[in-house]
Amino acid sequence: MAADVLLCVDEDPRALRSLSRLLDGEEDTVVRIASSGAHARAILTSTPVRVLICAQKLPDATGLEFIERSKATYPTTVAILLTEDAPADTIPADAPVFRALEKPCADEALRAAVRDARRLGRALVSEAEARARVEDKRPAQLEEGRGGDLDRDDVAAAWARLDPDEQAEVYARTLDVLCDRRLCAMLGVDYEHPERDAYKAYAFVLTGGFVA
Repeated sequence: MAADVLLCVDEDPRALRSLSRLLDGEEDTVVRIASSGAHARAILTSTPVRVLICAQKLPDATGLEFIERSKATYPTTVAILLTEDAPADTIPADAPVFRALEKPCADEALRAAVRDARRLGRALVSEAEARARVEDKRPAQLEEGRGGDLDRDDVAAAWARLDPDEQAEVYARTLDVLCDRRLCAMLGVDYEHPERDAYKAYAFVLTGGFVA
């Protein structure tokens, strides 16, 4: 398993050194440091970062502003915000922050937050990868009204090749198709009795059918 990259961002070089020393001992991790949002963006662009530990005070933005921009581009990176001038519980509830800690915080509290963030980050990546495997590849099918080129036997064979996570994703997306009267009509599936032609909906999803 590849090491998790932990990116620490703080304008204070002493704080960066302290964070680096503290987290260097974490198993299967690589610690990167940045003293500004611009420097951190360069690292994010070139390196998959599992956990972003960011101070609220940065020279070119607030930590929360930087996290919001970063999460918009890198949604599977989990962010921890280190607050300084305001209590951690003043961070907006809808902020894309996994955990906010008041700076300075206890070493073990930060280590525990990072471990939890790593677990969440791995789960987010696994979910994104599972979705990508069955994601829309040919959205033109929607306009063309095609349900793929698979018959019943093809669908059964394709289903058997999927792992359990992929099967769960395909099943969920197929239910979305069967609940959409417009798509059922396009695919030739009886909306009131979909079980008779459900394979057409599965074929649509398995061949990359797009569900709006």
